[in-house]
Amino acid sequence: SVQDYQSFDDKDVNNPRNRNSNNTYPTKDVISIDDAIERLGMGRFQTRILVAAGLSFGADAMEVLLLSFLAPVLQVEMDLTPNQTATITSIVFAGEMLGTLTLGPLGDIWGRRPVFLSAAALISFFGIATAFTNNYIPLLIARFCVGFGVGGLTVPFDTLAEFLPSSQRGTNLLYIEYFWTAGTLVVPLVAYFTLGGASQEGGMGSWQLFCFVCALPCLASNIYGHYTVPESPRWLCEHGKSREALKILRLAALTNGHSNPELIFPEGLQIVADNVGTDTNHHEKLLENDKDVTHHNHKNSSATNFSILLSKKWRSLTLNLWGLWITFAIGYYGTILAISRVFSTSTSSSEGEGQNELYQNNEDQATGDAYDFNYFSIFQSCMGEVAGLTLVVFTIDRAGRILTQVVSFGCAGICVFLLCALADPATAARMQVPHSVLVVLAFLARTFEMSATCVAWVSTAELLSTEIRTTGHSAANAASRLGAAVIPFLLVETTPMIEVGIVMLVANALSMLFCSKLPETKGRAMGANAMDELTSTKTSNIVDQEYIKRELSLV
Repeated sequence: SVQDYQSFDDKDVNNPRNRNSNNTYPTKDVISIDDAIERLGMGRFQTRILVAAGLSFGADAMEVLLLSFLAPVLQVEMDLTPNQTATITSIVFAGEMLGTLTLGPLGDIWGRRPVFLSAAALISFFGIATAFTNNYIPLLIARFCVGFGVGGLTVPFDTLAEFLPSSQRGTNLLYIEYFWTAGTLVVPLVAYFTLGGASQEGGMGSWQLFCFVCALPCLASNIYGHYTVPESPRWLCEHGKSREALKILRLAALTNGHSNPELIFPEGLQIVADNVGTDTNHHEKLLENDKDVTHHNHKNSSATNFSILLSKKWRSLTLNLWGLWITFAIGYYGTILAISRVFSTSTSSSEGEGQNELYQNNEDQATGDAYDFNYFSIFQSCMGEVAGLTLVVFTIDRAGRILTQVVSFGCAGICVFLLCALADPATAARMQVPHSVLVVLAFLARTFEMSATCVAWVSTAELLSTEIRTTGHSAANAASRLGAAVIPFLLVETTPMIEVGIVMLVANALSMLFCSKLPETKGRAMGANAMDELTSTKTSNIVDQEYIKRELSLV
């Protein structure tokens, strides 16, 4: 646990009982943090962090899918206009955008652990507070604050990424998405028991109880993470705290089953950040003056801000990532809301034909209005995320990040377009589309949207180097929330479904374009592409300088 790390001392690894001559490594005075993580390997330590970060991801998913049920329910119960209803959803994404722009950079400045725990605390507190609001404005404030906390959830994802060996990073980062998928599956069930089933059977359906239950996973994440998630060694090395990083790595090795961590990370070992380099001669120079390493890292950390993302080194990558995240957010969140609309009373009733008993009609006795959901069909579509995630677990380290995204975005765009086109009332009346066809298309749309977005999360974390990873990842996430905030106003009841389908198709096509311009990261160290670009720039500058000198000498 983190408390174990705080009390962990070098004498623990000097105990003769812990000696194991089989776990020796070649003695080196200096290694990079990438080499250190490779030595650590995979084990129970990373599994604990995966669970803590995964619970946060599940909470994020629940807070997002919750909106597709909460907004139409409140439209009836609070007698809201369509624009007011759309604002309930958009205000969460607005909070996420501000939260990610604030909490992401703080993750690079204050560290991963404090921001992780703060974000989880915000979500759980204001998620529970939502259940105690009775008016529209307090509700908006609570949901905005929930969104602000959700904006910081790129930090736990990046924290997990920074503890994983490069050879196993892609697959293991995808495991966290199973928690997201679990969250999307839980929400329809919670909605059925708190909104649908209870009302149908004569009980009292309660949207307050619905919000309360959906906030509990993040509370669990906050408690569990407090005891299991230490600071990232990469971040510590970047800020000149290599001795603290070494202690955490030794504890991690002990947790992973290494009987003597000092044989893996011996006394006197210097661990340097991934932007310092691994040249042996360079290491020897750094050892002559250890302060140079610390100064180098502090200098980088003090410059960590959004302006760096638009510098010459990062500009092209940043703009492509922003374009990708904006468009895939429109596609992903738009698909979720479109499916909820398709399987609601306005488009999916078909006079009851083919409907499951989970299709509920919840009527407001005072107004005569009702909110209808086919809970079973929505649940079936959510199962598509399990299929999509399982698919990319087996392809991400074989086909690579870019090809997987291009194919998945293309298939997602086609499926959601066909779903919206066939669910359009005019088309449905003319063709009498079977309900099962809509369910299959919704399932496939969720499958491919999930596949593509999961890989985009992994690729983004791998493309960025340590000193700007959470800043850059959070900026991309903020861009996605900007796209997501527009979607609720597009999907108001007056927008024809065929138009919604066209927008989804275009958004996915643009996602294909943007991701195709990103470099492949399969099998490479984190931030390696950025370092290649920097090295290339430096080489180019040297060549230019030599050319100028030669030309001047001729003159």
